[in-house]
Amino acid sequence: MTPEGRWFDLDIGVNDDVHVLRFHAKEVADGRTFRWSRPTSYVSVTTMSPNSRELILVLGDGGRPPAAPEAKVDVFLHNQQVGSVIVKGGFTPYSLRIPPELAARAAAAADSVELRLVTATWNPARVLGSGDDRALGVMVDRVTIK
Repeated sequence: MTPEGRWFDLDIGVNDDVHVLRFHAKEVADGRTFRWSRPTSYVSVTTMSPNSRELILVLGDGGRPPAAPEAKVDVFLHNQQVGSVIVKGGFTPYSLRIPPELAARAAAAADSVELRLVTATWNPARVLGSGDDRALGVMVDRVTIK
């Protein structure tokens, strides 16, 4: 939420090219746009308020097989860890608290604020014998800060 009452709300996979770094290409599944994260992926947060208190990530594990490591995501905002989540199943919102001092520091930044996702990845070619040789993290559908 900005001082004017707007939130940062990014639909990943739709007009997100200037906001994302080190994600796989845009995809669509079940009518949802998303991108697979990599071992470390970044989102450029362009709107941040000192009153922001919640980071919501809509994530899915993409049907991660049992032989793959669990889908753990460590989440950092403006170089401070705000939490970790274990992603299980289809697209689900995961909410993390933003401490007031972090929100104030991030809102005062002259440039955009970095959201970093560090994810345990798996390789479908190695785990399933498929032709997909990508290192896949989790499916990222939406990022909201309010």
